[in-house]
Amino acid sequence: MKAVIFMAVFVILEALHCDKEFNYYDDYGNGFDITCQGISEKFVHLLENITITNEISLTIENSTLTNISSNLFRNVRNIRCLYLENSTFNFSRMQSVFETLKKLEHLIVVNTKFFVNRYTFAGLSMLKELILSNNNLEEVEIGSFEHLPRVKYLQLTNNKIADMKNLPLCELNALRYLNLSNNAISSLEEVHFYCRKPTKVVDLNLNNENYLLNISKPDYFSVTDISFQLFSIDLSYNNISKLGHSLADLSNLKVLNLEGNRLVKITNKELHSLGNLKKGLS
Repeated sequence: MKAVIFMAVFVILEALHCDKEFNYYDDYGNGFDITCQGISEKFVHLLENITITNEISLTIENSTLTNISSNLFRNVRNIRCLYLENSTFNFSRMQSVFETLKKLEHLIVVNTKFFVNRYTFAGLSMLKELILSNNNLEEVEIGSFEHLPRVKYLQLTNNKIADMKNLPLCELNALRYLNLSNNAISSLEEVHFYCRKPTKVVDLNLNNENYLLNISKPDYFSVTDISFQLFSIDLSYNNISKLGHSLADLSNLKVLNLEGNRLVKITNKELHSLGNLKKGLS
């Protein structure tokens, strides 16, 4: 019976132009890496119904996939790594297309037009690494990262992001490595690497009478904001001409890359808080 199932899987992989390779990973043990190329809408149903045990990674290359739903990954739900490269990958803006991939730790989308909003990454609570490169991204909507509590490495490179201050980085509590190289960022003057704690109206009780004061808790009590714990930032090859006070809250930063920008002068004041910096300004 097992032989019959294996042959059926092999036939499906052949029809899909897929290759599988058996490898060993220190983190995951033995498992299969699957690479599929040239998939069109005609064969999407085969990928949806494929079943492979011990799958570790899935790579989809040079494919045209439109109107995709989360059903695409329903039978490879245990993969830890997903690569989407040089493809068309379209899905509804209300679709949580990766929601079945509960164990996914690495998502890499390269040379593939892509958008992100509050639905896109729902279900990816185990994700540690997110790479989006050359996706024609101009902005990232608020709420896009709210389902990613474990992401340590974020790379948004070779895109068209111009306004860094509106990136919802405060939604990534575990973020340690940030790469925004090769975008269109022109200034960091209004960028601050800290996150405001949610505020509530102060409820004051005097002589058994309740009063709602028009002040927030951080104003009334000594409550500090949350600074980013970033170790590395790559902002190379943007159009940055001014830093302002953007780096003031990055005392843990060890690596800073500002190569290929329009910076003419950098003052000691702009860098005074970077006591742990080991490499930067190359």
